[in-house]
Amino acid sequence: MNPSLQSLFSQSEGRYFSQEEARTLTDFASGMDARLSAMHAVDAHEDAIVRETIDAVWAQHPDFETRHADARARGERDVRLVLRYCTQAMVRQDMTFLEEHLLYWLRTILQAFRMGPVIDTTYRLLPQRVEAHLSADQVRLLAPYLRRTHELLTLQRDGGGAR
Repeated sequence: MNPSLQSLFSQSEGRYFSQEEARTLTDFASGMDARLSAMHAVDAHEDAIVRETIDAVWAQHPDFETRHADARARGERDVRLVLRYCTQAMVRQDMTFLEEHLLYWLRTILQAFRMGPVIDTTYRLLPQRVEAHLSADQVRLLAPYLRRTHELLTLQRDGGGAR
């Protein structure tokens, strides 16, 4: 659950919502239709977004597939997973969900394989492919989660900048 809503429900237990609390809940609910519409659009275009992203990555890193077994299949799997988690986080309006349930774990795995330049390319290109398939309003909703994905997956363990 969205941490703000979870906190709101916990803090208001046994009493009625204040005006501010009710407004927070109404604001969250009022954007739900748009977020669900964006989710359905991602679902409808997921195959094309993933395929086009990986095609573009391979165009920039043509030797990558020869250096890593099953690189294309694994890349498609990872991009699909990231896209789904970003979308779920967008629906929830919960960046922490994305970070804690996927990105920290995935970053550790990807760093172990020393794939920095390919990861940077992949998650820099993914938002462009999303933009090609979704409406501007849908992209606006999803963009912060895609940006955070790129930031965290390209961050070095010691807290340094992108690789």
